[in-house]
Amino acid sequence: MNKTVVAEYCRFSSHAQDEGFSIAAQQRAIANFAAANGYDIQYSYIDRAKTGTNANRPDFQRMMKDAKAGLFEAIIIHKIDRFSRNRLDSIIYKNELSKYGVKVISVTENFGEGAEAELMLAMQESMAEYYSKNLAREVRKGMDVLSSKGLHTGGSPPLGYDVVEKKLAINESEAEIVRLIFDMYGNQKYTYNDMARELNARGYKTKSGNEFSASSFNSILTQRKYIGEYVYNRRVAKSLTGKYNSHANKPEDEIVRIPNAVPRIIDDETWGKVQARLNQNKRKVKTYKSKSNYLLSGLIVCGECGYHYQGNSRKGGSGTIYSSYRCGKKQNHKIGCGNKEIEKNKLENFVIEQLQNYLF
Repeated sequence: MNKTVVAEYCRFSSHAQDEGFSIAAQQRAIANFAAANGYDIQYSYIDRAKTGTNANRPDFQRMMKDAKAGLFEAIIIHKIDRFSRNRLDSIIYKNELSKYGVKVISVTENFGEGAEAELMLAMQESMAEYYSKNLAREVRKGMDVLSSKGLHTGGSPPLGYDVVEKKLAINESEAEIVRLIFDMYGNQKYTYNDMARELNARGYKTKSGNEFSASSFNSILTQRKYIGEYVYNRRVAKSLTGKYNSHANKPEDEIVRIPNAVPRIIDDETWGKVQARLNQNKRKVKTYKSKSNYLLSGLIVCGECGYHYQGNSRKGGSGTIYSSYRCGKKQNHKIGCGNKEIEKNKLENFVIEQLQNYLF
């Protein structure tokens, strides 16, 4: 007699790594169930350290793709919560699988067929979702207690700090880099590209050991730990898709700020200069982003000093907007480069002509 071809799906999360939830334990239970019920496990899908609160799991998505291709007739899981801890996700993906003729079978929660079985299954899925949300709430409480004491709550500390006995302590060799970054941006008016070039030339590295790039600096220049302030409960909750928006914050009255909870690296005067320039640049972007698009931005290198040319827009006395490309060193340092700026349309038209003549 031919056996039913099935797939096994196993998962554990970072909060449930004991033997009862281990991949090996799940596979043993699934294998025993399959042998006793005439199922042939030919496909295996495993997500390690992945939450069940959303479906953004590599092997889960690969399993759904293979189900659509008709590779198997059923998916066997150890428990319902291994498939999903989100009731809506569970409904959506089981409905999708049913279109492919694929059933989801739980080893420990096999309620049979009929309306009563569906009700029991729905209750079990709701309990799994409640457990996940309650666990997240309890973890949040623990994080709040640690944060309120200024203790490090996990992850890599910012550049300039090490974690010593759960508290942030200044790493002086890294703090020197942080001070230089703030000085270059706040006092010497370097651009992000200039700063990356200078730091890399000196052999400095980021916290992760990589070279600096233009994208390395905004998170450093806005890190309030450098002025001794510990901030928590700032980030908004996950979206329905299980993703965070790193740029979205909670309302200010919900954010908790604890002054003097972290050793300070940057003084108030330098911090103020940097924040003023950041705010000024934000206003410039809002003012000019709809007026000028610079096709050659980041592509032109000054033959005199090696800095990149940057787009520059300014308003004349009659209200006319003048747009040009200007050496970054001249634009941000005012002195040190004698190369002239180039009118935007003239330079872009010249480059386009050369492309047409020699490339297209």
